[in-house]
Amino acid sequence: MRTLFMLFFFAVLSVVFHDNAFAQTDAMLPNEAEGEAVVEQDILPADAVFLGEGEDNGVRALAYLYKAPAAPTGAATEKTLPYLLFVRFIHSESNVKVEKGLVAYKVEDQDDGYRRAATKMELKNGYFVASLNVERLRGKNLLIGSKLEDDKKRQYSYVLRTR
Repeated sequence: MRTLFMLFFFAVLSVVFHDNAFAQTDAMLPNEAEGEAVVEQDILPADAVFLGEGEDNGVRALAYLYKAPAAPTGAATEKTLPYLLFVRFIHSESNVKVEKGLVAYKVEDQDDGYRRAATKMELKNGYFVASLNVERLRGKNLLIGSKLEDDKKRQYSYVLRTR
């Protein structure tokens, strides 16, 4: 009788802990099963300037330039850069964002054709983002090179300007 009671006690105990473990696991998962879509936050600033759109090998690139607000007096550091570059890649046929691959940009001087070294861009919330360290935009071209998830190389070109 004592053995039967112990077996019953452990069976009840295991059911209770098993149900609690599943309840905690389900609570930690997103509600994708209920049809709720996970909303991605758009990090593109509202006052970013649209540089243009280019297409190469079935992928569109949308480029934006954002001028960071001036830092308060005395708060500026050496690493503070005036511009941020945002680029979003979209498959032309399916309108699906491309979120894998390597992307870098170069700045080219229109007068003498001098190109600065390439700067790698990092993926953040659907955009490839990087600081753009140019003192002035006038007379410069922006060259964006990419090797996206399909391993095809693509290049896009934009004229740098502000509003």
